[in-house]
Amino acid sequence: MLRQRVITAIVLVAVFLTVNFWLPEEVFLMLITGLSLTGAWEWSRLAKLEQPMHQWLYVTAMLIVIVVVYLVPLRWATGLVVFGAMWWLFRFVLLFTGRLQNARESLLLSGLWVLAIAWLSLAMLHQHSPLLLLIGLVWVWGADSFAYFTGKRFGKHKLAPRISPGKTIEGVAGGTAGVLILAILSAWILQLPAAKWLPWLVGAALLSLISVGGDLFESWLKRGAGVKDSGTLLPGHGGVLDRVDGVVAVMPFYYLLVYWLQA
Repeated sequence: MLRQRVITAIVLVAVFLTVNFWLPEEVFLMLITGLSLTGAWEWSRLAKLEQPMHQWLYVTAMLIVIVVVYLVPLRWATGLVVFGAMWWLFRFVLLFTGRLQNARESLLLSGLWVLAIAWLSLAMLHQHSPLLLLIGLVWVWGADSFAYFTGKRFGKHKLAPRISPGKTIEGVAGGTAGVLILAILSAWILQLPAAKWLPWLVGAALLSLISVGGDLFESWLKRGAGVKDSGTLLPGHGGVLDRVDGVVAVMPFYYLLVYWLQA
């Protein structure tokens, strides 16, 4: 299992770096569209659409939404991302207060919305700066990795035992500390002005917590569907949503952080 996990991770990273830095913009858009459509297929299963025809219709709807988002004028796109971030904040409140509902219609609409906003955020970040996009993704992956190892070594106090029994407060603290280290390194690489270091670091810490929220939201979805993984496409990792749950939640906020600091 570990060998499969490592090999899959190496292949995914190699493909992403190649597409992100060296191939045309159209290839990057095709990549994130493919991931979004696969994520929509998995989301339809988590929302308990059982018939293949209904699942394909949902994937088709996802493609239509992506095309619509792609055609949105740039002056409106940031507004959509703001609404996407607000949607996540509202869902986090419902999730942690135990008031989040799993009605199928609501879940299906939510899937189209969050995947489309994540697609839009990734597309605009890549167009603005592939390096900044990579930094944001490294923060998400770093938060997950640091939290895992810290929680495994020091974890004692459960964060949300009803949703994800393995997550601990100590793990979250370790993940945030790790992301802050990555944020300091990235600020130095980007040569950020001194006046922007504080909001950059505060933003990194908050995004680390949002990444945890995205992970918990997907865990809540899987628990409601009665499955361990969102899919089986990625050997050793599960499905696409299992790998991008934090990314989907974080990217709207990260785009807004970059937009604000570069304004």
